Amino acid sequence: MIINKAVNGRYKDEYFDLVDDSVNIINLQIPIRKTHFPKIIWKAKKTIEKVEPDIVMSTMLKSNIFFTMILMLCRGHYNCVLRESNNHSIEKHCALKKRFIKYMYSTYAKRCIALSEGVKKDLVDNFYVDQDNIDVIFNPINIKQINAMQQEPSIKLETKAKKIVAVGRLVAQKDYPTLLKAMSVLRSKINCKLYILGEGILENQLKEDIQHYGLEHHVELLGFQKNPYYIMAQADIFVLSSAWEGFGHVIVEAMAVGIPVVSTNCDFGPGEIITNGVNGILVEVGDYKAMAEQMYQILCDKEKAANIVNAAHLRAKDFDVRVIVKQYEKLFIQLCHETS
Repeated sequence: MIINKAVNGRYKDEYFDLVDDSVNIINLQIPIRKTHFPKIIWKAKKTIEKVEPDIVMSTMLKSNIFFTMILMLCRGHYNCVLRESNNHSIEKHCALKKRFIKYMYSTYAKRCIALSEGVKKDLVDNFYVDQDNIDVIFNPINIKQINAMQQEPSIKLETKAKKIVAVGRLVAQKDYPTLLKAMSVLRSKINCKLYILGEGILENQLKEDIQHYGLEHHVELLGFQKNPYYIMAQADIFVLSSAWEGFGHVIVEAMAVGIPVVSTNCDFGPGEIITNGVNGILVEVGDYKAMAEQMYQILCDKEKAANIVNAAHLRAKDFDVRVIVKQYEKLFIQLCHETS
């Protein structure tokens, strides 16, 4: 595993200790700055040529573009697998970039992995990527690990109110303003409190919005949590208010934890995970009134909530790491056989 992680000049990552000791990590240890790009390119190139991997894999658009350019400079040929995890048609891309994305995913990469059927459709329809070169493999969750971590005490939610939890970066994509509007409606009907786990560039704006809606005593920002599952397990409901997603990984995590989910039916992911009214609830993007109403119904109807949780537990098993890893393993073995 070759990575390049630099946080405030220190080479670390919150998830390093989750990687098994048997995995060899080569950390390039170069701060991510534009002035350092030539050094990153040169060091990554030399490392790949030295290791001579059977398969080289990268994930997410910017990293994929950068890594493809590095591979094109390398001596020798490597099986390149590129994974796309988000909806990029909402962004503006120049014609040259769109042509390179098509070349990268259709021609240069041996296989492209899309995080959902929606991401695949986005690549095909908007970037003209060859659909025959795309495999859909969903994000995995480790149900055994989640169940263990939700028993490890961290932050106790000290309130008699109904507890609502949202998890995600504080960015425009997550559309927290819609969730806050829903909370302003919901709190007039029932005693409730929202806990948001995450950090991001819109934190100050979010705090202003909380004050604007008079939610100072009904919303609490808990920041980034390395173990969110203990907190999630205390909640009565989980909410995802995103305007768009690549998949909606946190929905499956909430299902595994055992709390009912209300999510926007955004592009892409939630509609592929949730069967509306069976193992979760879907509402239209930006519809805060519908979101508040669905949360209210679940919070007031214990039988409905229990039925959703039971069905969601079964659905979460489809995304267990043991299932998803086999799909990656099958793809990697196939690639190695094709070039052996």
